[in-house]
Amino acid sequence: MPRHLALAVIILGVGLAPAAAQPAGAPPPCPAADFVDTVVGCTVAIQSKGLKGPALGSAHYNRGVALQSLGANKDAIADFTAATRLDPSKAAAFNNRGYLRATGGDLAGALADFDAALKLDPSLVQALNNRAMLYRTRGAWDRAIEDYDAALKANDPKPAAVHFNRGIAYQNKGDAERALADYGDAIRLDPDNVEALANRGVLLAGRGETDKAMADFEEAVKRNPKSVLALTNRGYALFQMGEIDRAIVDFDAAIALDAKVPTLFSNRGRAFMAKPDYGRAVSDFGAAIALTPKRPDGYVSRAEAYEKQGDLARARADAKKAAALAPRDEAIKALRKRLDAPPAPKP
Repeated sequence: MPRHLALAVIILGVGLAPAAAQPAGAPPPCPAADFVDTVVGCTVAIQSKGLKGPALGSAHYNRGVALQSLGANKDAIADFTAATRLDPSKAAAFNNRGYLRATGGDLAGALADFDAALKLDPSLVQALNNRAMLYRTRGAWDRAIEDYDAALKANDPKPAAVHFNRGIAYQNKGDAERALADYGDAIRLDPDNVEALANRGVLLAGRGETDKAMADFEEAVKRNPKSVLALTNRGYALFQMGEIDRAIVDFDAAIALDAKVPTLFSNRGRAFMAKPDYGRAVSDFGAAIALTPKRPDGYVSRAEAYEKQGDLARARADAKKAAALAPRDEAIKALRKRLDAPPAPKP
């Protein structure tokens, strides 16, 4: 269950630094020592009509950075847009606007901005990492890996994070060897990277290296007992090993920390199915459905739990809902066929 998507915004290095003392009544400089003063100072500079071209673009850019840090994203986008128009060579403005577009759901616009930033500065590591993240959301693993390669060659100041994220791309691509190598590098560079430990543990468990996998999970939980990912992955591995009760304990702990993740309830539901405790399985699959009512898998799982309880009416109802959400799914068709079949004659 690899995860960890993060965008990088360029804030440091834009000129925000302690300012010299200003004459009484004078506006703050642009940029100033804090974000509020930066907004004030840059607004005065922009409205003064004394700045032109790239200098005016820098004022918009600095105000955009401050507005972004203050949470005024719409206004920040407007300033970054002005900065790119006044100074089309400012790669950082394209990157920061792309960041805000991505976080606002405009992935196509974000990708265009990251492309523009990297055309101007191919070694801009923030844009490389951001574009790689977008490629990952699209399942374009090879292109994501290319950007992570470039970020490492450009001496990214956070190489542990790049190795970790590239490991996720390799893992999703199905290249376990390279994923393990990247997770190993991430852990070597940052021993507190709990997510890298948890993800490496999953790969090791899948290779049958149970002892090494459990060592990673134990270390991950030791370093962060409240890591939902570490607890979930350890629980998943325990489930695969047939340690059902121990798996349920981990899923319980993960749900106590974050009860809004449907996968946690689905995993615990499957553990209850294996126990077997079909009543609790029905309850957990119901919780997963409540969180993601438009996903068919929750209805399928609950239908199977109802079937085990002998409640064919509810099982058929859930299977019907699943089929409505995924009408071409062959497994769901097979489930409905099995549930609708007449009962076998008793001997």
